[in-house]
Amino acid sequence: MTIKYHLHKNHLPNGADTYRARVAYVRAVNMEGVLDRMVMQHSTITRADMLAVLEEFLGAVLQLLLDGMRVMTPFGEFGLTIKGSFESMEDKFHAGRHQIELVLKPGKRLEREFKRQARARKVEGKVPYPNPRRYLNLADPAAADRLIPGQMARLTGSHLKFDPADERQGLFLVPLTAGLNSPPAGPAMRVSQVGHNTNRQLIFLLPPDLSPGSYRLEVRAVFGVDSLRTGRLEEVLLSS
Repeated sequence: MTIKYHLHKNHLPNGADTYRARVAYVRAVNMEGVLDRMVMQHSTITRADMLAVLEEFLGAVLQLLLDGMRVMTPFGEFGLTIKGSFESMEDKFHAGRHQIELVLKPGKRLEREFKRQARARKVEGKVPYPNPRRYLNLADPAAADRLIPGQMARLTGSHLKFDPADERQGLFLVPLTAGLNSPPAGPAMRVSQVGHNTNRQLIFLLPPDLSPGSYRLEVRAVFGVDSLRTGRLEEVLLSS
């Protein structure tokens, strides 16, 4: 019953030189996960019976709310609120200006037991970085590791999106003296034409004036307020 958390910089105006905690969830669990845990705790009750009871419970709560009632259960307290302004005491509910919304807060029993049993443990936070995983030469897919000047290519991965207006960010080709981890043979070349720029995919035009040689492909992007981070493809690409 340990709640894991990690710290990150507090960027609120009144949070200078402080840090905030962020819960590090193990994973997200849907209704199937809840049923699995119920089966573990009560092996004498079938999964079908549990599902039927939960469906009946949700249906009953829905009907009670639609009848204008406030519903209080150990799971949570269900209520209603009406959003939108009324122009006078004579004004009435109008679907274009007002909305009825559901309000849910933890039930007192659930909240009490959670506070009694919950424990916290600090863990190291996972800092997001651009993570390029696969390069594809669109002009000749069979030549996977080739950089063909003036031709289209694709890079897939995660956290790849960058701001093209910021010259520090983008897709860069770094010339190498030898292998992947060798010192750069010269300045990095920023790819100027990127047609598809998303977190999972970059589609771009290789520079027509790209010189022959070995290159390392890097993605540089800003995370948070102004944290420039670099991720690189773990393979050497060749231009000829």
